[in-house]
Amino acid sequence: MVRLVFTKFRELGSARQVFLWLRAADIKMPVILRNVQIYKLSWKAPAYHTVMQILHNPLYAGAYAFGRIAQKTRIVDGRARKVSGFKKPREEWNVLLRDNHPGYICWQEYEDNQKLLLENAHMKKNCSRKSARGGRALLTGLMRCGRCGRMMRVFYGQAKGNAHRCQCRGDDAHVGAGLCIGIGGVRVDRAVALQVLEAVSDRAVEAAILASDQVERSRKEIIAAVERELRPMRCIGCAAWRRDLISSMSSSIATATH
Repeated sequence: MVRLVFTKFRELGSARQVFLWLRAADIKMPVILRNVQIYKLSWKAPAYHTVMQILHNPLYAGAYAFGRIAQKTRIVDGRARKVSGFKKPREEWNVLLRDNHPGYICWQEYEDNQKLLLENAHMKKNCSRKSARGGRALLTGLMRCGRCGRMMRVFYGQAKGNAHRCQCRGDDAHVGAGLCIGIGGVRVDRAVALQVLEAVSDRAVEAAILASDQVERSRKEIIAAVERELRPMRCIGCAAWRRDLISSMSSSIATATH
């Protein structure tokens, strides 16, 4: 089963396509069930995260690794709590022993797999900001599901025109649980476009220019007032302090402007 995962990944070049192929072929995957000190092997329908664990784990490449996961301290309800599950860069692993035992693949193939997985990971992080992608849809690669927070995908119809649909696959991409929600994309794009046009309308641009001019005048008036107050000071130390003060106030004004 493990060899089959690596073979299909070499063939298809995508962990998701391997997952879909396994489900379409109705192939079961081994899963270890843990209960305190009892370990039991069970065969279940493929899950996407199971496929990813096999492809990412250096154990299958004949290497022993320890300390791949880190803990971070976060403030929750005013108290410090340790949260685990953060993957560390390879150079920060505590232990990495290559050629420690016979593997299903060689280390070079493992390295090639990690590179390919990284290149395929545009939608990997659920909460990271994405860049817009190609296509007629305005929000391709930018829209998130209001129910589960996952990235929504855009599907184009076969008929002529600009019709397209935004869909969230939910857990279907991982365990085949079914789609989450879907919505027509044309009305959404039209609503967003109207908001953008309103934001860059003539009045909005004029208001932005006027606000910028007012901030610039205020900045010059404040600096001029400070210069008048500090003009009697002539010592080197006072001059240096004056420059630092003016610089600090300019930075504060610029921050307030933003």
